[in-house]
Amino acid sequence: MIEISNNNKYSGKDYSKENLSYLNIYGVEFVNCNFKNSKMQELKTKNCKFSECDFTSTEMNASIHKSSAFTNCNFRFANLFSTIFDECKLMGSVFTETNILGIEINGGDWSYVSLKQCSFKGFNLQRVKFNNADLFKCNFEKADLRGADFSKSILSFAILSKADIRGAKINGVDIKNLKLNETKIDLEQAILIAKAHGGLYNYDE
Repeated sequence: MIEISNNNKYSGKDYSKENLSYLNIYGVEFVNCNFKNSKMQELKTKNCKFSECDFTSTEMNASIHKSSAFTNCNFRFANLFSTIFDECKLMGSVFTETNILGIEINGGDWSYVSLKQCSFKGFNLQRVKFNNADLFKCNFEKADLRGADFSKSILSFAILSKADIRGAKINGVDIKNLKLNETKIDLEQAILIAKAHGGLYNYDE
């Protein structure tokens, strides 16, 4: 089992199928560690770093993570039901067929993540960084995306119906196939969307 102490670093460790539920872990770093099929329900982390770790089929539901980093990690088939990520960094991580029902994302950096076909319907995702993320066919219906950063992200066929994207960055996004029914947008976004659909503008000098 993990000895919980600040500033410890664990590299290449195998914690697969272990029961790590209900632990409180602070300031610990894990590099290239295996957490496959482990139990991590109601785990709490703060200021931890997980780099290139494998969370395949991990039961992480109802866990809470504050200011922790999960970079280039694999969450395939993981259960993140009601998990909270508070100002966390998830850069480069992959979420394939992952249960994210009831997940809570409070700010943080989700750049370069793969979240294809995930549903964020009704989520509050204000200020979250999704730049260069793969969000193909994601459902953001009725989501609050104000101030989020989608720069250069893949949003093809994403659903933004009745979402609020005012103040969100969408530069470098192919927005031709976005579903924008009753979406709340600002003026700058309106111009970008119009141009993407062939709109021409003449400005008085």
